[in-house]
Amino acid sequence: MFESIAKLSVFDQDVFRCLYEENLSIQEACLTLRPRFPERTFEQLGDAVGRIQQALTPRQRWLLSIRNVRYGQARKDTGEPDNLPMQVLSPAPDPELLASLQERRATLQHALSRLAERERLLIRLRFERELTLEQVARILHLGDAQCADRRIKEVLQKLRAEIESHEKRATVSV
Repeated sequence: MFESIAKLSVFDQDVFRCLYEENLSIQEACLTLRPRFPERTFEQLGDAVGRIQQALTPRQRWLLSIRNVRYGQARKDTGEPDNLPMQVLSPAPDPELLASLQERRATLQHALSRLAERERLLIRLRFERELTLEQVARILHLGDAQCADRRIKEVLQKLRAEIESHEKRATVSV
């Protein structure tokens, strides 16, 4: 048993054993645990599953999913019914979300490339280097922090406009 699961309550540990070691469905786990925990409800079992999911690291979830896949394959080979408890969610990002993020990043990079070099430097100093407005103003000889702030807002507005126009062009072409 994982150390993170061993820190949970006895009930949560038993739920983990039923679902992940014995590969029981939630209904089967509820029936199995009823003699030992007669006062527990199905909702409390669901809460325990939530605590278990929070306690598991992404690597532990992956290990469990691999074990479940192998166990399910072994059961298919032996002709036993396949009653895996539930799918363990992959820690990998959703492919559609990943594609959307990559498209947004490409749009932002394109918009940044259309800025003047001094404007790109202003954005990099403030947001990548996380310099204060005073530091940015001093490096770029902008006078004071308020002037730097106004200039940054102007550049951000240009970026927004460029991104919006790029998105409109992309929508029209689809």
